Amino acid sequence: MDDPHTKPKPIPFEPQYYYSREHRLQRASPTVRALNDKTVKLPNVFNTLTGTRSNRFLLITIVVLCVFISVMNRMIHSVGSYQLGAFSITVTGRFTKDGTTHLEINTVVRNAEASSEIINCAVAPVGYEGEPFKEQFLFSTEEKEEQFSLDVPFKAPQLYVVFQNESDAFVSLKVNCH
Repeated sequence: MDDPHTKPKPIPFEPQYYYSREHRLQRASPTVRALNDKTVKLPNVFNTLTGTRSNRFLLITIVVLCVFISVMNRMIHSVGSYQLGAFSITVTGRFTKDGTTHLEINTVVRNAEASSEIINCAVAPVGYEGEPFKEQFLFSTEEKEEQFSLDVPFKAPQLYVVFQNESDAFVSLKVNCH
């Protein structure tokens, strides 16, 4: 009779399931009843992070590291940022494999009413006695931000970079290369 190839007979009616939340909670432990009580507050994220001594120490460490990283980031990126006329200039330098130094010059327009300017740039290593490397750029006010790249034939840890605009105002800065 128990033939595995025969299908089971369908049930003539659907079973009914009864669920009573109150009946279930009567049989539950006090902890489960407390969780279902609406007057009990559930733990929040801040209480979880400061609940134990080790969690408080971990939270303070994370906050201190975030503050330290943001301060160092501001300090590193503020070096080499100068104002020349209507432009804010930021210069960063890095060494290349072929023995030169790659400078990235970022400009941001500070005054929207200013006009474009031709800027002369001279680059020389610190303590260099020869002729500096010279280049000319057109700082445009059509774009809010521009980026220029310049490869100079020097491999020095520090470079002097001098920018001069048409009205003979100039900015001299020292760039640390890495």
